[in-house]
Amino acid sequence: MLSFCDGHGLVICVRGTGRARAPVLLAFGKVAKDRFSLDFGSPFTPASAIFVALSTFANKLAVA
Repeated sequence: MLSFCDGHGLVICVRGTGRARAPVLLAFGKVAKDRFSLDFGSPFTPASAIFVALSTFANKLAVA
């Protein structure tokens, strides 16, 4: 798997499929000042997707 994270979000997709666009397994990002978007598919369960998304806040002291 290949994961990409920057200040605006997180995307996890499959690498090495030979396709032009790799299928996205999980996408998490901020869409407004106080709103976030989480989209996921198999093999992620709802609980594991939320835990991955929440882990992006682990090194922040406060989420505002």
